[in-house]
Amino acid sequence: MKLFIIPDVHQNWKTARKLRESKQALSADTVVWLGDFLDDFDSTKEDFVETLRLVREVLECGDKVLFGNHDIQYIFGPRYICSGYQSAFKEFIDDDLKNMWRDLGQSSFKVEHDESASVILSHAGFCDNLIEFSDGGRDFHFVKTYLTIS
Repeated sequence: MKLFIIPDVHQNWKTARKLRESKQALSADTVVWLGDFLDDFDSTKEDFVETLRLVREVLECGDKVLFGNHDIQYIFGPRYICSGYQSAFKEFIDDDLKNMWRDLGQSSFKVEHDESASVILSHAGFCDNLIEFSDGGRDFHFVKTYLTIS
């Protein structure tokens, strides 16, 4: 399986769109976005709106998407504020987009290449109940998997 992984966009939507349209991404079996689409200290309203358009596109085309702490604060909060947060932009997060992201409900992926090899992809860690260790901590299995890519 060939993965193309795109981390932390932080409203650099022009480069992110070029990456998504690159021959490497187009030839991949799966494109995975690791979250933090939003927030940049110097972003404009246009950057925010275009980044949201990009999020819609990647969700609609079937890419695998994690959301990061900078995204969550606009959708569900802010319960806390990350650097770069701009309260004036929260109004652009409409109910449709909130529902798309809510439906994902994931913060990590398990990627299975075959029975003997797995990769965990996460945005800034995972919770203790994700894996369970055995054999003195040398072996583990997944207790809870938000999404399996195989």
